[in-house]
Amino acid sequence: MNDDIQFAHRLGADGIHLGQSDGDPVQIRRNHPHLWLGVSTHNEEEAVEAIRIGADYIGVGPMYSTRTKTDAIRPIGVQSLGRIRNHVGSFPIVAIGGIHASNVDEVIQAGADGVAVISSITGHMEPRTAAQELKDIVTKSK
Repeated sequence: MNDDIQFAHRLGADGIHLGQSDGDPVQIRRNHPHLWLGVSTHNEEEAVEAIRIGADYIGVGPMYSTRTKTDAIRPIGVQSLGRIRNHVGSFPIVAIGGIHASNVDEVIQAGADGVAVISSITGHMEPRTAAQELKDIVTKSK
């Protein structure tokens, strides 16, 4: 569930993902220790802080420009992802932002363990096919 702890709780979600200004991850971790906690990060410092406060994974991005989120920051690119990977070691990273079948291999090769996508699936004429294609590329790229 993205950003909304009350909604996540009502739905019985397994986890919550917070952006840098979406709430207090320390308080959420303390009050909801059973939930998976993901935190969006854009650089090495934010990544280290997210890990320190108890995130289970970090979201890194946006990788590329995207129209899905109008308030997204400027893309950080795969070079920044690689620097973050080197900084956090094997800690789980999910890349986000402008990722689709033609660039997902590059994102995985740069250090992401997985990707979060919206428009590359929802904007496709055959969403199931698009999702399977992304999955196949990610699996092959690892």
